Amino acid sequence: MTFDAFKDRVFQQARAAGLEEFELYYTDGEKFAVTVFEGEVESTDISKTAGVGFRAKWRGNMGTSFTEALDERAAEELVTHAMESAQLKQADGEETFQPGGAAYAHWPEQGQGLQAITASQKIELAQSLERKAKALDERVQSVQHCKVQTGRGSVRLVNSLGLDVQFASGLTMAMLEPVAAQGQERKSGFAYRGADQWAQLDADGLAQEAVKDAVDALGAGPLRTGRYEVIFKPQVMCDFLATFAGCFSADAAQKGLSLLAGKEGEAVASPAVSLIDNPLMPQVLGAAPFDDEGVPGREKLVIREGVLQTLLHNRRTASKAGIESTGNASRAGYAGRIGVAPTIFYLAPGPVHTETALAAQKKAFYVTALEGLHAGANAVSGDFSLSARGFLLENGQRAQPVEQVTLSGNFYQVLREIVKVGDDLYFDLPGGSCFGSPTVWLGELNVAGK
Repeated sequence: MTFDAFKDRVFQQARAAGLEEFELYYTDGEKFAVTVFEGEVESTDISKTAGVGFRAKWRGNMGTSFTEALDERAAEELVTHAMESAQLKQADGEETFQPGGAAYAHWPEQGQGLQAITASQKIELAQSLERKAKALDERVQSVQHCKVQTGRGSVRLVNSLGLDVQFASGLTMAMLEPVAAQGQERKSGFAYRGADQWAQLDADGLAQEAVKDAVDALGAGPLRTGRYEVIFKPQVMCDFLATFAGCFSADAAQKGLSLLAGKEGEAVASPAVSLIDNPLMPQVLGAAPFDDEGVPGREKLVIREGVLQTLLHNRRTASKAGIESTGNASRAGYAGRIGVAPTIFYLAPGPVHTETALAAQKKAFYVTALEGLHAGANAVSGDFSLSARGFLLENGQRAQPVEQVTLSGNFYQVLREIVKVGDDLYFDLPGGSCFGSPTVWLGELNVAGK
């Protein structure tokens, strides 16, 4: 059964059952991934997925159900199970559906041509990445992980209020983890590239970045314990934002799980900080013209020059706050429940030329990686104590590689102590949300070493 035929059948069943309002959320996708080791294919992953989530209002309650089948029986069970689900919940008048008729951004077709890329081409790219890494530096002894992946997916959202929107996306990515050796010491590096077009993957740049990351870590040791001015590499600030992004959720704030609750209009960061949430960036992986409730996407200045402008809302949290949704409804696939999440969430680049500023730096701990972000960070209080590595900068030069140190502080205080922001905006690999940042100069933080 086609999705349109299935949709018609579900809607017919829903009306016959007396459901007040209802919605179908359909997603499908396919993926091809290959990993290589020592020139040989180590594993492949070829998969296709599709499914439908159903939400419905019945007797004032919202019920949910889902299925992977598109047939007569599944249509009946979706409606029945949603009604059973609604009976188990307390009425929540704030949970509503997006009406049809809204204006949406024109959306370019993404991932064009990816289906024409053969499995052999993907395998050859992975093998060539491994070869490039080994050829760049004789200290690279092996590559512990080398992966190339392509994928495509689509979303369609239809409801009884006239909403019918859809979009498709595609991506190709490659990641590389070389291992550099010096005597008995072994250090690994990492880099990735992602794009929506095969030709946009920069294999040479990827190999060079990954090898440099590994080689630069050789000979690393701890700093002396103390307070150091700290600089976050863009990838590190992305990880940092991802760890504490929940504090910008209105859902968390309304549950008492964010210290930003009620702080709109107040200074919560230094004037150097402007945080933006913008799903309408087709050139960035993770972009979308609407959120998972069908609310049109739009750019939001979450923090403008240090002042909190808004938290992130879905329709339910916005209704509770008496405002419009910011278009940040999110669900983890067709079976997921509606939550709140950033879309493309990034620290706006500043006027500082990064390379010039680094060259003029007198002394600082430049952090290239943080470990323990899940166990060593409290997303509610903002406190963190994390293992860090990177290098000590002195007079614009790398004085020594650093590892086995612990960086501690508080996320909310870090926002207030950001001194300056570079111009080298970088976006990380999306995982539901996509995070971006340039290089960031912080004030002094506690560093525990030797």
